[in-house]
Amino acid sequence: MLTIRIALSEEMFIFVEAQATARGLGGPGEYLHALIAAAQKDQEQAELEARFANAIRALERGEPNPLSSDDWQRLQQCVLNRQAVAANAS
Repeated sequence: MLTIRIALSEEMFIFVEAQATARGLGGPGEYLHALIAAAQKDQEQAELEARFANAIRALERGEPNPLSSDDWQRLQQCVLNRQAVAANAS
């Protein structure tokens, strides 16, 4: 694992500490780690959705399905996760 050092204003550091505490995390480092992990997940989701949209357009043009079986499994898992979140929210 690599280490990164950043400088924060006192105001930002207080905010990060408060957010970490509110989320039950072990401190500012864990909070920043969680933010980065969430950003990675969001980017991967956006990329998967773009691939799926491109596949739909390709199929509409009569072209072969460009998605791999792994893409379909990831898409299926995404749908199942969204259904679970929606069910828990109700």
